[in-house]
Amino acid sequence: MQDTSIEIQKIYHDLLMSKTGEERFLMGISLFQIARELVLASFPKDLSEEQKRTLLMKRFYGKKIDDVTQNSCFEKDERNSPPDPLSSIQ
Repeated sequence: MQDTSIEIQKIYHDLLMSKTGEERFLMGISLFQIARELVLASFPKDLSEEQKRTLLMKRFYGKKIDDVTQNSCFEKDERNSPPDPLSSIQ
């Protein structure tokens, strides 16, 4: 779907490019955190943390990530890997 005029696209692009790399990076993190919070809010309240992580991963990555990779991510988490910097966002 293309509902934004070329002129507005250019204005938006120029606005983004006027920001530093750090500012654009922080904007991306903020947008991801908001998306994560919205997805988590859509889940049933009685899910375990593991169920939430599994559903969150499937919602964001769908079929792009296979079960082996997904399980590998969770196993790594269980082996005392550094905490997920986004895990405090609920």
